[in-house]
Amino acid sequence: MKTKNFVLVSFLTLTLLSAVACENIPKDNDETKTEIKVEQTEHEEESNLELNDGKRWKANPETTQGVDNMIQLVKSFTDKEDTVAYKTLTDSLESEFTAIFQKCTMKGEAHNQLHNFLFPMKSIFKRLSSGELKESKLAFDELEEYLKNYTNYFE
Repeated sequence: MKTKNFVLVSFLTLTLLSAVACENIPKDNDETKTEIKVEQTEHEEESNLELNDGKRWKANPETTQGVDNMIQLVKSFTDKEDTVAYKTLTDSLESEFTAIFQKCTMKGEAHNQLHNFLFPMKSIFKRLSSGELKESKLAFDELEEYLKNYTNYFE
């Protein structure tokens, strides 16, 4: 039960941080909470990552560094038979994920496409830290492949 609570708190924290980092949000009220949930749902439903008329989007250096840090965390991960190690890896990945949103300076469609790239990782993180070894391994492999796509869409 602790893992589910942690995942829920992490998910909500990441959602709030992404909204605050990328948007000017008014005082916390029911309307604001609804806007955040709608934005999150839209990103999850519209994760159609696209090129910029056949070219890669220009990303800010902090974003690229954050993704590179995630790639290095995955590359250096060796405890593939330990569910606790997957949880620790997820914590590190989520820290990088949060840092990307905190340092977000991208605007316009490049910004939207970055969100389209990042938001699908949240469900991978959840499965990675599920506590079920088979699910964690599958999520790890999926994340490893997914992160390789960053340079196909961003420079």
